[in-house]
Amino acid sequence: MTIFTYLPSDTPLMPERITFGAAAVLTAVLGWFSCCNAVLTWDKFADVFARIISALSLVLSMALCFAPKLKVQIKAVTDAQRCIGHTVCPAPGRQSCSRSEVGAPEGREYLS
Repeated sequence: MTIFTYLPSDTPLMPERITFGAAAVLTAVLGWFSCCNAVLTWDKFADVFARIISALSLVLSMALCFAPKLKVQIKAVTDAQRCIGHTVCPAPGRQSCSRSEVGAPEGREYLS
């Protein structure tokens, strides 16, 4: 038997104890869910958790709406930085861009 460590009560912690403990917890959770499924129908479940589900649906719809708006905003910022001579990232497959490609004046230093 392999002993991982000793618990504060001086009992050894072994892989068998972890495995059997996890199996017992999983069995108990499955038992609770099967009992709840037998007692609660979908209508009752929706009534009990109506506030939580509605808040979750609002958060999900806001998150799904955020992604396209963020993409449009990033493109606008990238275009504006290119107009003033700043490069955000090099072209695909290249390590860096030359100053003439982005339209920056030759004598002017720009931030990177």
